[in-house]
Amino acid sequence: MFKTDSNYNPLVVSGPARYKQIITMLFTMIPGMDEYNPEKGLNIFAKLYNPTINMRHDTDYELEITNQFARYTDLNITNVTAMPIDQTFVVYFEVNTPEGTYQVILNNRANELTVLLTNQETMTLTDR
Repeated sequence: MFKTDSNYNPLVVSGPARYKQIITMLFTMIPGMDEYNPEKGLNIFAKLYNPTINMRHDTDYELEITNQFARYTDLNITNVTAMPIDQTFVVYFEVNTPEGTYQVILNNRANELTVLLTNQETMTLTDR
């Protein structure tokens, strides 16, 4: 994935920063934004406004997450859990990489998305 520095020069992102960028991009995309892949995007922001039962797994969304990562990314994810908790919508899953397994927690509260990526082997932590 590419990012730019303060002078808009391209930077190559790798490792945990790359994984976080891919995760954030897929969860914030709205289906239809990519004309070549019109179904791409998980639109986590819309989950706050769906009538679902508090603390109950959203199994349809969990399946959609698994399918989207398999179809649109090179990340291997497992153990997907998604559910509303009080005034938030929380998603947990694990990303298996050659460097190890990362635990990912997304918390969507009032259209503010927090992405937490941790690795138990190296205790790497990235937030927002």
